[in-house]
Amino acid sequence: MTTRVEQVISEVIPEQDVPESGERRDERWSVEERIMAATARHERLRLRVAAEGFDD
Repeated sequence: MTTRVEQVISEVIPEQDVPESGERRDERWSVEERIMAATARHERLRLRVAAEGFDD
């Protein structure tokens, strides 16, 4: 099936640059980054140890 897109509209919200003068980042972002990193490590390990041809 062929799909045509005539126009795509996207809203981009840039992240603010945090000056190094001591302004702290929101803790929610650091928690989210840790969760994403742990999920990525888990997925890499799962793929590495999965037996090929078996439904683990």
